[in-house]
Amino acid sequence: MSKLTLLAIVASICIVSFVSVSGYGHGGHSSSHYSHHGHAYKFGYDITDPYGAKNSRKESDDGYGNRHGSYSIYDKDGRYRVVDYVAGKKGFQAKIRSNEPGVQSSHAAHASYHHDGHGYHGGHYGHGGYGHGHGHGHGGHGKYHHGGHY
Repeated sequence: MSKLTLLAIVASICIVSFVSVSGYGHGGHSSSHYSHHGHAYKFGYDITDPYGAKNSRKESDDGYGNRHGSYSIYDKDGRYRVVDYVAGKKGFQAKIRSNEPGVQSSHAAHASYHHDGHGYHGGHYGHGGYGHGHGHGHGGHGKYHHGGHY
């Protein structure tokens, strides 16, 4: 079993465990897929809980170490984060879109952050809040723009 397959299985178990013990596991919707041919692979999942929160993840690799992927989190109160990324010979490059409080548009650590100023206008969350958008670059330059859907 490859490390990636094991990682995908462990991540799925963690998500299912969290949903089961958090009380959100009633009435929601989930779908997932996985495909693996040689060293190339493709997987993804979409989860919607009964309260309207959604999250998803998709990733593919062409068998030569060129990965494309995305993940998204949409909270029931209107906050969201969407990350599209590529990883390959130029390192990891991400484009992050969010309307979370405290997020500003910038270009840091080989990641592009775009804050949508027209979104969530609710109350403030504690320091660290709903997560943090730290990009970690690994040798790539510039931001990633993807020209279509995965």
